[in-house]
Amino acid sequence: MTSAEFNELDLEHRCDAILEWGFFLGKNKSADSNRVLYSVNGYFAEINIRLADNKILEARAFTSMAASEKNFYLIDKENPFIKLLGGME
Repeated sequence: MTSAEFNELDLEHRCDAILEWGFFLGKNKSADSNRVLYSVNGYFAEINIRLADNKILEARAFTSMAASEKNFYLIDKENPFIKLLGGME
C-alpha cells in the first residue's frame, strides 16, 4: 500500500494499518495531544491522539520529513529500526 492509498482509507482503516504494519519511531506529547510516528511500508505515518479522552483525531501518511520534524518526534537514535534506516538522514 502506498502513502496515497493509505491516505484514501477512512480513519479506522488507517489506524488499523498503522497498528498492524507500523514500526514505532518516536512521539511528541503536547498539552493537548500526543503525536506518535511510525514507519509503514516505506513512508511515515502519524497518529494524533487527544489526551483528554484518548480519542484519535487524525492518522496521516507522508513520504518525507524536514530536519526540524525529526527532532519534534524525539526519535531514539538507538532504535534498531532507525539504525536500519541509516539514522533517517
